[in-house]
Amino acid sequence: MILHLLLLQIVLLTLTIFYFFCASLAQMSKFYSLIWNEMASSKKTTAEEFCLEPFVFVPYESSFRHEDVVSGTFLSLEEVYWDDSTFFVDQIKEIHHQCNSTVGNHGGPINRILSNFYPALHEFFVDICGVFQVFRKWADGLQSGMSAEDIVYLKDSLTRMECTVLPTVQDKWVSLHPSYGLLCWCDDKKLKKQFMHMDGLDFLYSGGLSNDDEETLSAKMSVLMRNLGIPALSKVVTREAMFNGPTESSFKAALLDWALPYAQRFLHSLHPDKYSQLKQSGFDILNRLRVVEVKKLSYRNVIKIAGSESKKQIECSCVLQV
Repeated sequence: MILHLLLLQIVLLTLTIFYFFCASLAQMSKFYSLIWNEMASSKKTTAEEFCLEPFVFVPYESSFRHEDVVSGTFLSLEEVYWDDSTFFVDQIKEIHHQCNSTVGNHGGPINRILSNFYPALHEFFVDICGVFQVFRKWADGLQSGMSAEDIVYLKDSLTRMECTVLPTVQDKWVSLHPSYGLLCWCDDKKLKKQFMHMDGLDFLYSGGLSNDDEETLSAKMSVLMRNLGIPALSKVVTREAMFNGPTESSFKAALLDWALPYAQRFLHSLHPDKYSQLKQSGFDILNRLRVVEVKKLSYRNVIKIAGSESKKQIECSCVLQV
């Protein structure tokens, strides 16, 4: 079995040296199925060992029969994805001329959605080879060397009013133009439930994902979203204190004033890096800290930039309100 796999790997490496390659999807499906069966029989060979080079055949054309011989290229696992459940790619194709999107060498973006080409090989590509199930080219681009100019260009394109290529959970397509309101990506499902149907607020739709895929997507997308100016929901939500019955709090305020210098020394001693960051961001805010003691305290979550307020009140023992 190991010999068979080695021969298959040699054949595959020979094929992938050609930038311009012709084959039918029926032929390539049989080839990948053979690799899959051989890998299943060999416990010593993993997908990581086998898939070191670009080996996924993707046609340049989009309209053809499964048996037709077509020209294409080989892409790595990081360059393809299984499905586009957000229909993001279709939207890009519709308006890439208006938004000046980058096109491939053959007149348009290469279709990287493997479910369109190899529908019977989901387990092989997703479970065995680790192909992600949703579009993540931009996120991977940041890690593989996307330049600052590329990020600026991408952000400028998405800010255009007509470049509505960002899908939302409210079943709308929007851009980052201010007229569409605030667009966030969800990193907290509980907060999302509180603000789901608020006016002037939309959530980026990432497709129907499993919990594991959501965690992977969040980890990969957080840097990308920050660079594009799409905030995480938790970063725009603040707590608004709601209370009644203010009482005398001079003793608690004096106690806090006494304890703060010791807390600063403790932080400087054990976490000097964190202390330096806080010092640069401004420790002087502590001088403006006010302590208020009340009989009953709760808070509600608000998004000031969107003018949205949650109706849910949560009882608590303390609230830090900026």
